[in-house]
Amino acid sequence: MKKVYIILLTVLIAAAGAYLVLLNTLGPQRNLCLAHPEASTGRMFLSQTPILVEMAPGVRFKLDTGSGVSTINPSDIEKLREAGINVSPVTLFAVDRDAYARYNFYTDAVRVDFPLYDYDFMADSTGRAIPVGTPRRVNTLENVDFFVAPGISTLGIDVMQKMMVEYLYNEQALAFHNRRPKGYQETVELRRSLNPLYFFITGERYYMNVGVDHIYNDYYIDTGLQLAMLKLPSAQADRSGHTLREDSVRTLLNVHKALTDDRAWIELGHRAGYRRASYYDSEEPYGINPLNIFTQDMLLDFGGGMIYLRPYCVPNIIRNKSAAARW
Repeated sequence: MKKVYIILLTVLIAAAGAYLVLLNTLGPQRNLCLAHPEASTGRMFLSQTPILVEMAPGVRFKLDTGSGVSTINPSDIEKLREAGINVSPVTLFAVDRDAYARYNFYTDAVRVDFPLYDYDFMADSTGRAIPVGTPRRVNTLENVDFFVAPGISTLGIDVMQKMMVEYLYNEQALAFHNRRPKGYQETVELRRSLNPLYFFITGERYYMNVGVDHIYNDYYIDTGLQLAMLKLPSAQADRSGHTLREDSVRTLLNVHKALTDDRAWIELGHRAGYRRASYYDSEEPYGINPLNIFTQDMLLDFGGGMIYLRPYCVPNIIRNKSAAARW
C-alpha cells in the first residue's frame, strides 16, 4: 500500500510540474511591450460604473484587477479589425477567473497591437480637463493577449502587472509606462498573495495594508468595486464610532446591502484622511479600489510592489463636483 501511495504521489507531482510548465510556456503577455519605450505612451480615457478604459476609439474594456486574465468578446474583435487594428490568432493557455468571478480554462486567444494616442487639453467651466483638437498617435502597445470569451471585454491584472499604470485624475485617463514618471513619491507597498493555490493560475492577486479607524488589515486591490472605496466584513460594523447608514454596493454580478461609514479615518502609508468605508460580505473580506479612493494622480506599480502619489493633496473644496462619489 505504501508503494501505491508513493507512485500516486509521484504521478501527481509530475502532472503538477507538467501543468506549471505549460502555464508558464503558453501563458499570456509574454511579449507585451511598447513599440518605442522612450516615446510618450499617450492617454486612454476612463468612464465609470464599472470603470472602463478606452483601449481604442469606441472599444472599451472593464478595468479589473480582480480578473486574472484579459478577455475580449467577438463583437469587439470585429470593431478593432474594422478600425484597421492588427488582431491575430495565437496559441495560448491560461487558468484563472474572469470579470464575472468564473474560473475557466482558456485556449482561444488573439493578440492585439493597440495604437496609443495623446491629446491636447483645456479646462472647462468646472476646471476639469477636456480633450481638444485631433488626437495624435504617439506609440503602440504591442502583443496584448486576450482570450476570446462572451460578456464584457476586460483588461485584467495580467496586463497591468506588466506595466506601470498611471491614473491621471484630472484627465480621467490611464497611461502605461516602462519607468516611473517624474514627481511621484513612494506611498504604500503592494504585496502578492502567497497562497500556494494561486501558483496554479495565471494572474497574481495584490494587497495593500490599510488602517481603518486605527485597525490595520491587508486589503485586496479590486478595481471592480463600483463606487465603493473600501469594503470590510459586515460582522465588524460595530467597530465604527460613527452612525452608519444603510447603503447598496454594486458589483458586475450583485448588489450587496451594506452599512456605510462616511467619515472613516483611513491610513495608507504616510497618507491619512476621511474616506467612505462600507461593511458587507462578499468573496474577499477586505477590499479597496485605489481609483475610487485617491482623487489625484497615482502610479500603480504592481511588478515593483508600490503605489506612488505626487507630494500634494487635493482639498475637498476644489474637487470637481462630478467626482463627489469618489471624494
